[in-house]
Amino acid sequence: MREEDLKRLDLVEPINLHDLKESWLAALDSVDPFVASRPAEEIGCLYYSVSRRQFVDPREVPNAVPHFGRPGGVLPRVVD
Repeated sequence: MREEDLKRLDLVEPINLHDLKESWLAALDSVDPFVASRPAEEIGCLYYSVSRRQFVDPREVPNAVPHFGRPGGVLPRVVD
């Protein structure tokens, strides 16, 4: 991706690729200790807070429970 690719988009505010890269690298560095601390059986899961009814960062919400994907789990449910 190049700066000119982003400039032609109708964005609310411009994106600075250098800043975006720095943020991405900082996020990767911060997550390494977390990933290393998780048990192997939680690989690939998200963490869900029942009280908040949303997915959360378990470092910030200690009562979050592991939520594992399953076939069909992302399909919408049609209700009459």
